[in-house]
Amino acid sequence: MAVPDPYITSYANALRQDNVKYAHYRTRGLGFKTEDYPGWQHQPVPLLPDMFWLPQIVKQKSNRFPLMRAMLPVQGGARLDSFKTYGDVATSNLSPDVKKAWVRLQTIKEAFETETFKYQKALGYGGNGIAAHYKYEDLNAPQNNRDLVMKAAITGWRSSTLRDEERETFKHKRASHIAQAIEPEAVGKAPRRRLRKIPCHDDSSDEDSNSSGDEDVPPRPPKTPRIAMYAAELARRGANRFLPPDQRRGYQQVPADQLDYLLLEYVENGDLREVIGKVNQSGGRIPNRVLWNFWLSLVKSVVGMAFPPRKFHPDRFNRPDGDLDETIPDVTGQWRIKNMDPNDWVHTDIPGLKLGDFGIAEEIKPQKRDIYYQGRRYKAKPFYFAPEQFCQEWELLPPTPDAENLTNFPAAGTYSVQTNVWGIALSMYSMITGAYPPLPPEPDFIPNWADGYQISYGIRLLDDDWNAFDPELRLMVARCMSHFPMERPSLEELLTFAQYGAAKWQPGETDDVIRKWVADMFYDGQTT
Repeated sequence: MAVPDPYITSYANALRQDNVKYAHYRTRGLGFKTEDYPGWQHQPVPLLPDMFWLPQIVKQKSNRFPLMRAMLPVQGGARLDSFKTYGDVATSNLSPDVKKAWVRLQTIKEAFETETFKYQKALGYGGNGIAAHYKYEDLNAPQNNRDLVMKAAITGWRSSTLRDEERETFKHKRASHIAQAIEPEAVGKAPRRRLRKIPCHDDSSDEDSNSSGDEDVPPRPPKTPRIAMYAAELARRGANRFLPPDQRRGYQQVPADQLDYLLLEYVENGDLREVIGKVNQSGGRIPNRVLWNFWLSLVKSVVGMAFPPRKFHPDRFNRPDGDLDETIPDVTGQWRIKNMDPNDWVHTDIPGLKLGDFGIAEEIKPQKRDIYYQGRRYKAKPFYFAPEQFCQEWELLPPTPDAENLTNFPAAGTYSVQTNVWGIALSMYSMITGAYPPLPPEPDFIPNWADGYQISYGIRLLDDDWNAFDPELRLMVARCMSHFPMERPSLEELLTFAQYGAAKWQPGETDDVIRKWVADMFYDGQTT
C-alpha cells in the first residue's frame, strides 16, 4: 500500500480549508469558523468538475444583503493616549489586544524618546503593528525639523513583515502619491543594518525579484567555525539553566542597529477612513470635484507601484531631489500587489491622497507553481479580498502543488496590477457610499462600452441612490470592480480618464464651495 506524500496531503488539506472558507465569504461574508463546517476535511479536491465557471449573478435588488455599516472615525490612537500608568490599564475594561498595544507603546516611547525626538501621540494600531507621531528637532539646524510617523510591530523589535514593508516602501522613493520613508540617520537615530530577506518556502531562493536599483551588494559575512559556534551554544545553555527567563543570556536586548521599525513622512489630517467617518457624522457627502482629485491620487499611486518614478520617470536624472509625479513609460515589467483599504490612505491639502501603508504588499512573480499563488490568498483584510482570491474558480484546482495550473486560469491567482485597480476601486466605493464594500460580494452585469456587458461587484454604484455623484466616475469604479482582471481598465485608460475627470466642471461646486468644505471637514471651519 502506497504511503501518502505528506507534502501533497498538506497542500490538499489547505485547498479544502480554503474552499470552505472562501465559499463562506462569497455567501455569508465574515465570521468563518471551521467548526461550522464539519467534514470539510473529506471534501473532494478538486471540488468542481473541469468546466468554465461564472459567479452566480444577483439579479434582484431585493436579494442583496443590506449595505454594511457606515464608517465612523476611529479613535484607536487617542484611546491609547488616554491612559497614563500601568495601573490604569490593568484595572480598565480594555480588551487584551488594546492593553497589549498600550504596553508596547510604552516600550516604544522609552526606546525612542530623546531631547530631539519627541513623542506626540499614538496614531493607531492593528494586528501587524502600531504607529505613533513623533517630532524631530535639530538643535543645530532648525530648518531640518520635521514631523514623522514611526511604525513598529506589536510583538517586539523583530518583524519580518515590517522589514518587508520597509523594503517595499524604499522602492518607491520620490513617488508623489506614496508616503516617503525616512532614513533613521536623517533624524538623529543610529543607522540600521539591513538584514537579508528570508526566501519563502514556496518560492525558489535563486530567483531574485527586481531590485529597486539603489541597493548596495552587502559584504559577505565572516565565517564562524562550526565547532566554536557549538561550544558557545553549550556554554550559553549551561549559564541559562537556573535563571529566570528575563535574566537569561539568550534573553538579551536586540542591538540598536537591528531594531525593526519604519519611519515615514507625516501627512496632516489623518487617513481616508477618518475623512469618510467625518463626512458620515456631518450627514453630507464628498463633493464630486474632491472625489475626482482623490481618484486621480489613487490611480497615480497604482501607477507609481507599477513604475516607481525613481526608476522610470524621464526627469529622474535631471531632478535629483524632490518628488516625481507618477507616469506610465513605454516599457513592461513586473507588478506589485497591495491589499488596500481606506486606513492606508492619507490626504493632503489639495485635497489629494498618498498611499501611507504598504503593510503586507509583495511583488508577485509570474509563471510560478500553484502553491506559490495559493499561499497568497490570505493577503488581505476583511472586506478587501479580490476575486483573484475568493472566486469559486479555485475549486477547479487539483492537489498538485508543483504544477502550474493557475497560470492558465482567467481569475483565480492572477495577481497583477489589476488587483491594485480592484483595491483603489473599493476605497472609492466607500467614499461614495460612506460604507464598507459589499459583503458578501454582489456579482451582477454592468454596461461595458466595448463588449456590451461584464460581471462586476460594483452594481450598487449604478443605483439611483447615488445619483448625486458623477455617473462617469461611478461607472468607472464599477468597471474597476469587474470579476475578471482582464476586463478592468488599463493603467493608461485610468490615468487619462482620471485627469479628464479632475478637470471637469461640476454643477454648484465652485472654488469657494470646495474651500469651505475642506475647511469645515479638516480645519474646524478655519480658512487660510
